[in-house]
Amino acid sequence: MKKIVFLLLALSLAALSLDACSAPVEKNGWALVWEENFDGPEIDTCAWSRVGTGPSDWNDMMSLRSDLAFIENGELVLLGKLGDEGDETPFVTAGVHSRGKKSFREARIEIKAKYNCVDGFWPALWLMPDCSLQAPEYAEVDIMEHLNADTLAYQTLHSRYTLDGNNEPAHSATHSIDREGWNIYAAEIHRDSICLFTNGEKTLSYARMEGVAHQFPWADYPFFFILSNQLAGAWVGPVSHPEQLPSELRVDWIKVYEKPHVDLFNGRNLDGWLPFLKEGEEAKEPTFTVSDGVLHISGQPFGYIRTEGKYSDYTLHLEWRWAGPEGVDGGVFHFLQDEDKVWPTGIQMQMTPKDMGDLFGGIPIEGIEGPFYWKKRFDPQSHEKPVGEWNTLEFACRDGNIKTFLNGFFINEAKCAVTEGYIGIQSEGGAMDVRNVWIQD
Repeated sequence: MKKIVFLLLALSLAALSLDACSAPVEKNGWALVWEENFDGPEIDTCAWSRVGTGPSDWNDMMSLRSDLAFIENGELVLLGKLGDEGDETPFVTAGVHSRGKKSFREARIEIKAKYNCVDGFWPALWLMPDCSLQAPEYAEVDIMEHLNADTLAYQTLHSRYTLDGNNEPAHSATHSIDREGWNIYAAEIHRDSICLFTNGEKTLSYARMEGVAHQFPWADYPFFFILSNQLAGAWVGPVSHPEQLPSELRVDWIKVYEKPHVDLFNGRNLDGWLPFLKEGEEAKEPTFTVSDGVLHISGQPFGYIRTEGKYSDYTLHLEWRWAGPEGVDGGVFHFLQDEDKVWPTGIQMQMTPKDMGDLFGGIPIEGIEGPFYWKKRFDPQSHEKPVGEWNTLEFACRDGNIKTFLNGFFINEAKCAVTEGYIGIQSEGGAMDVRNVWIQD
């Protein structure tokens, strides 16, 4: 966390969960999903936004001046300078972020960067959740931080657990760098560990601890980038030699790798899925059909289609839209149990406009009174898109805990008494389309 004062400690490297960390060169099992080479004439606004002035040590000098952030020779350049007469701060600095534009979960991230040495200069390459977390949760990955003229870089993980003073296992490391040249910094976010690297050498392996609250939040959330040039602060100290300015952070490229996912819906037919419909209702047309990579749901009769196999501890991704003239009822089921019936025993995420994001069902939810359990979404805003436009849903299901994300917004969470079951998609009175249904387990 950038607000706190960091203490320079001699930190031992954790030897936990080393098997989960892939070799930095081989990237075994990872697939390249996004690459930013900064090869355009200007900063790509489809991927990046400028960081504005804020209240924290890391952004209280940030400015949107165009001369502080630009592309030069295929590199992103972020500068820090003395403030001019019209500036509100003594120094002005630049940063960019990818919030709401580019975010990734359970990924390997590599960044090639270099920076000059200025007393009071604090460049950083870091990740934050691309959603609003519920208090007291916190999650941050500092892939690189550098201070003044140090010959080393810092790499640190922050969670509510570490911010409360817990240092076992070690959550920070340092590594020597080429202070005058390019260095490559990397982070791997796994479901059960995070690994940090500098110039191909592993600096830290931080493992998930079973049953420890707020100790390992990173696997559950999508993360966006912050690339920041900052001058002065409690940790880095003052700018004692302004004649050394401008400070300069250059980024040559960024690469993001993810583990391959498994398609639950092949886009051609209903292989791998079983429909179950309410008896006694006639269908004017087939309830579930497939064309052009899309699963079409007529809404009649009431029922659902579910996977043939059961799943536990997974991330589920799907895209959907209302296909009729207005928003209608619908839902996605998790942890469906063996008896097929209308309605089945499981946990459903409600997809009607007025209740979008509510979680309910016949499986006990921690903190909710039964026998029918209903947990309202905690985000008061409704983040679904208008009728006819595609929405993205993601669910992070771990040990019975379901975290729900709609179009990138974290909207609900429930701790369920069941940890395994079928996945289902509902038919309930109106037309809906579904596509790109995949899972990572």
